[in-house]
Amino acid sequence: YMGEYCKRNARKIVIFLIFAVVFIIAFVISSMIVDLLALVFPLFVARLITYSTTFLGVFHLCRVLTFPGSSWLWLRQLENSFMKAFAQRAALKLDQLDLVIQVLLSQKPAEFLRSEHKNEIAEVRRMITSLTHAFRRMQTESKLSSYQTSMMNHFIRLEGLLQSTYIISSDSTINLPLWESLGNGSVLYIMLKNSSVGLKFKSDSQGRELLAHIEKMQIDIRELITDLVWYRRLRRWLFNNAMGSIDQVRVDMESRYNTQRVHISTVDGKVLDCMFVLGRGTENSSSTVGAGPVPPAGDISNRSVDGELDVSMEQRSVIDVGPTILFCNPNAGIYEFMYFENEWVDFYVNRGINIFLWNYRGYGKSQSFPTPTRLLRDAETVVDYLRSTMNVRKLGVHGESLGGMVAAHVAAKKNLDFLCADRTFSALRDVVRHGLNRVIEGIYLSITFWSQRVCGDYLDTKCYKVITFDPKDEVIPARSSLAFGITEELLMRKFLSDNTKQTSSSPQVVVTNGASNPTSPNELNIPAKTNRFLLAKHPCISRFITTLPFARVKLLRFVLNREAESYVSNYHLNILSSNDYGILFFALKRVFSIIIDSSTRAQKPKRPTNPPSRDEQHNQTSVSFYHKYDHSIIVNTNENVLDELEEEPSKGPVREIKLMQVRDEGYRIALEAEETNEELQSFLINVFSLMELLDSAGCTLDIVFSSQVQAQADLFRNFLVNLEVWGSSLPIKVCLKTEASNDDFNHRLALFKLADFIRKIETFVSMERKNTQKELQRRVLDDLEIIAKKFRLVRERLSSNLALKSPRFRMARRFGSPAEAVANPENQSISEKRVLIDNTTIETTPEQTAMTLEEIKSKVGFLLPLSCGHNGNLNRLESQVFEKHLRAATFIK
Repeated sequence: YMGEYCKRNARKIVIFLIFAVVFIIAFVISSMIVDLLALVFPLFVARLITYSTTFLGVFHLCRVLTFPGSSWLWLRQLENSFMKAFAQRAALKLDQLDLVIQVLLSQKPAEFLRSEHKNEIAEVRRMITSLTHAFRRMQTESKLSSYQTSMMNHFIRLEGLLQSTYIISSDSTINLPLWESLGNGSVLYIMLKNSSVGLKFKSDSQGRELLAHIEKMQIDIRELITDLVWYRRLRRWLFNNAMGSIDQVRVDMESRYNTQRVHISTVDGKVLDCMFVLGRGTENSSSTVGAGPVPPAGDISNRSVDGELDVSMEQRSVIDVGPTILFCNPNAGIYEFMYFENEWVDFYVNRGINIFLWNYRGYGKSQSFPTPTRLLRDAETVVDYLRSTMNVRKLGVHGESLGGMVAAHVAAKKNLDFLCADRTFSALRDVVRHGLNRVIEGIYLSITFWSQRVCGDYLDTKCYKVITFDPKDEVIPARSSLAFGITEELLMRKFLSDNTKQTSSSPQVVVTNGASNPTSPNELNIPAKTNRFLLAKHPCISRFITTLPFARVKLLRFVLNREAESYVSNYHLNILSSNDYGILFFALKRVFSIIIDSSTRAQKPKRPTNPPSRDEQHNQTSVSFYHKYDHSIIVNTNENVLDELEEEPSKGPVREIKLMQVRDEGYRIALEAEETNEELQSFLINVFSLMELLDSAGCTLDIVFSSQVQAQADLFRNFLVNLEVWGSSLPIKVCLKTEASNDDFNHRLALFKLADFIRKIETFVSMERKNTQKELQRRVLDDLEIIAKKFRLVRERLSSNLALKSPRFRMARRFGSPAEAVANPENQSISEKRVLIDNTTIETTPEQTAMTLEEIKSKVGFLLPLSCGHNGNLNRLESQVFEKHLRAATFIK
C-alpha cells in the first residue's frame, strides 16, 4: 500500500522533501552564523541579521518556485532545449544536402527518391537562409557570442559555395546555380531522377572544399546534441548558445509575421519587453506596424514621474489598428518561444486579430523581479499603452495558466471587451493546498503573503468571457481550477449579499468600527436577525464585542465569512438531502471500486498511443480502464448485520449509512468468490460507459471517482452544484450547433442528459437482470438502481431550482450544518422558509435568494471543456467552439 501511495503522490513527496531539506539546512546554517556573528555583535543583533537573511533566502526560493521563468537557470534550460531542436533539424538538412551533392556527382539517377521528398529538398535552402538571416540580424545588434559567430561563418561560407556551384547537363541545355535549384524542390527532384546531369565547380579544389565544409559543419552541429562527459556537457549547458538563443528565436519569429518589437516603461521605471504581431487580412496589413504608432525597437515610451503615459497628439490620432488580443503568458512562458510551444499566435493572426505579446518582469529581456502585485500593475500599464499610444479601440485579453490571474484582473480593472481565462487556477494558495498539502500552504503564505484570488476579478468582469478548463489537468487539480472556484465564490457572494444588505422588512444593525460617523469606510450593515444569529451561533465573541467595540466590524466580518464557507460547503444539500447524497455517493464509489478491483485482477490492456478525446468518448459506446483509482475504500463490517438492517427499513439515515458500509464488505466478499472473466469485464465496461454519459461543467463521473480518495467527496459536491451553475458542456459538437447567446442551453442540456442517463441505466438494469444470476453483477445492478433513483431526484430538484420557463435561478434557501441535515432530512426541504440553527430562527424568502439565469450567465460567462491537458493544443472541435465565442464577442466578423 505504501508503494502505491508513493507512486500516486510522487510529485507531492518530492516537493515536500525539498522544502524539508531546505528548512533543515537553513536552520543549521543560521545557527552556525549566529554563533559567528555573536563574536562581533550582541546576540539579539546576530539573531536579527541571521533570521532576516534566512527569511529573504527562503522568500527568494519561494519566488523562484512560483515564477520559475524569472530564473536565469530556467532561461538557460529553455535555450538548451531549443538549441538541440535547432541542431537536430540542421543536421538532418545537411545530411539531405550532402546526399543531393553525392547523387549529382555520381551522375546516376536517384531511384530511392519519392515525390514526397520534394518539399524536404526545398527545406534545405530555407533552413540555411533563415539561420543566416537570423545571425546577421543579431550581429547588427552586437549580440553574437563566439559560438554564434563561428556558426554564422559556417552558414555564410556554405551559402557562398553553393552559389558558385552549377548543375549542368551533358548536352549543356541545363546550366543552373545549385543554390537556386535548392529553392525549387520539384525542378531539383526531376534533375536528380535524370542521369545526364552533374555538378560543375570553378576549380577542382572547390568541390573538395564544399564536401569538407559540409562534413565539418555536420561534426560541429552534432556536438550540440551528442552525449559528452559530464564536465563538457556542463560547459555546453552553461556557455554554448550557438543555436536556439532567445535572440535567435525572436528574430525567427519576426521573419514569420508582420511584427514590431516594443519596450514599455512601467510605473517604477523598469522596462518590459513586448512584441506587437499584426493579424493577417487586416486593413493595415500592407504596411508595417512600425510605420504606425509603435515606437522603433529599442526605444522606451516616454513617461512622467507618476507613471502616466506622455503621448503626443499626433500619436493619439493614428487610425484604429483593429481588434487586438493582449496575451498573458503561462508560468515560465516567454513570448519569444511561443511560436514553437503553442498555437495561439497562429490562431489569432490567421483570423485577422492582432496579438500583443509581452514578457513579465524578470522574464526574458524584461527587467526587475516578479511578484503577483507587480504583474497585475504591469498589465494595467500595458493596457494603457495599447489604448493611448497604439490607439487600440477593441481590446481583449487571453491569459493561460498563471496568465489567467493577470488577464482576469486587467479585464475587470480596465473594462476590456473580451476575456479568456485559459486553464488557470482560482487562487495561488489553492494550487499549493490541493496540489501539495495544507502544511506547505501555510508555510508558503506565511513567507510570501501571496493570496490573490482570480475568482473575484473574473466575476467582476463585465465583458464577454470564456473559461477553458480540462478536468484532467496534470498541473492544476480540478479542485484548484477557476471553474470550480467561481462556483464557490458565486455562492459565497450570494450568502454575504443576502445577510448584509438592507431590506425594508428587517431592521438593521449598523456597525462603524467604534466611530459615530455611519458613512465610515469600515461600515458594515447587518440585518438584525443575522446579527442575532451570529451572536447565538458564536456566543464567545459577545464578550469581545462589548469590551472592544472597535473590533466589532472585523469580528462580524470574520464570522460571516466562516458561515459563508460553511454555507458553500453544504450548498449541495439544496439539491439532495444529506441522506440521499450519502447513499448516492457511496453507491457510485462502490461501483467504481468494483471496476477497479476487477480490472486489476484481470490482465491490463496496453494504453493506446493516441487515446480518443473525451468528446469522442462521449460519442462512443465502448470505454477502457485507463484511470488511476484508489482501492482503500473497503470498510470492515460484520456481514450478518445486513439481515438485521434489512428487517428494519425505518431506521432512517443511520441505518442507510451502516447498510452502505455492509455493502462495501459484501462487494469484497463477492469479488473474492468470483474469478474475473471476459463476461464480467464486458459487463463492467458497459457499466463504465454509462458513467461517462453524464458530465457537470465538463467533468464526468469517472473523473470524480478516479481521483484521490480525499478529493472525491469535494469533487462530487462540486459535481452536483456545477450542474446548477454551469450545466453540461459535453459533447462539444453539440455546443457548435447553438448560438453563444443561448444562456440556458447548458442547463437544458444537463437536464436532458440526466433524463437520458437515468433511462439508459434503467434499461441496462432491466436487461441484465434477465441474463445474470451472479452475486457480483447483482450487487452492481442494485447500486445502479440506487444511482438512477437518486439522480432522478437530482433532476427534479434542478428542474425546480432552475425554473427555465420563468427563467429564475433559485439560489440558497437555507444554510445549516451537516449534522442538522442528517437529523432532519425530510423536514428540511428546498421550499421551506424557516431554518433552525442553534435555537435561532432565521426567515428566508425567495426574493432574497433568487437569481435569474441571465444574471448567472452574465457573471460566470461560458465554459469550454478541453481534453488536451495543461500545455496541449486545442483539437479541431475545441478550436471551432472557441472561434464561435470570438465571433459572438465581435472579434471576428
